[in-house]
Amino acid sequence: MKDAALHYIQLSLLDQKLVQPFKKFLDIKEIDSSKFEEDVLFKESLFDKLIAFREQSLSLNDNVNLQIVLTPKVNDLIEKLEIEEMVIDFHGGFKKIRVLNDPTVEAQTFNEFKDGEKDAKELSLKCNLNFDDKKAKCFNFELTPNKIGNFSIQSINLKVKESSLEFKNQLKLVPSILPRLKWAKNSSTSFNKPFEYDIVPRTRAHLCFVVIPKQPKIEMKLHHSPRCYNGQIFPISVNFKNKGVDNIPDSIILMI
Repeated sequence: MKDAALHYIQLSLLDQKLVQPFKKFLDIKEIDSSKFEEDVLFKESLFDKLIAFREQSLSLNDNVNLQIVLTPKVNDLIEKLEIEEMVIDFHGGFKKIRVLNDPTVEAQTFNEFKDGEKDAKELSLKCNLNFDDKKAKCFNFELTPNKIGNFSIQSINLKVKESSLEFKNQLKLVPSILPRLKWAKNSSTSFNKPFEYDIVPRTRAHLCFVVIPKQPKIEMKLHHSPRCYNGQIFPISVNFKNKGVDNIPDSIILMI
């Protein structure tokens, strides 16, 4: 039955015209993955994807803006399609992102997430991950880095459900070599296009970004007498005022 499940999923990626004559002979409802001794893993991507970082070089006090657009590739053999869980792992120790399906939430084409947990090792989020309409969904993540270094997307793993069949699916990550990438936004037209696109430059390898130390925001003032005489002690006061947000003294005064 496990092989039958894998073959059925494989057929769902064929052109609709090829499978239409045989659709009535195929019934996925007869396959119940809960009876399998181990999870079903389907290695070919069920979704087309667009992945982009709005900026790939940023400082520690900036946000990492990541966008992932998923579009189902399946034909009508799969009538009910849900992602139960999407997990994004990074090289370099950046926090893991886990998005869980919440069918009680209204389905959205654009799903916006803001990270409010700077020191968390894993970010757990929820949204409606129903793809029954076979239309694309966009996921925008605004992430707060908590360390400097070079990072890259390691993997995007999905847990997918179709009727009684549940299986794992790993998106194939093929880095783009194009110098510019698409960044989806709401369409301003009424031609049944869910997205319009801005163009963002690719300044590093496609799936990578770097976080550098914060640039200090300091105001410095010198205070001294307007004149002095030969042999006279000439005091100079140097005042540094912190303009950043760190918990350090507001000002430091040095007497020279």
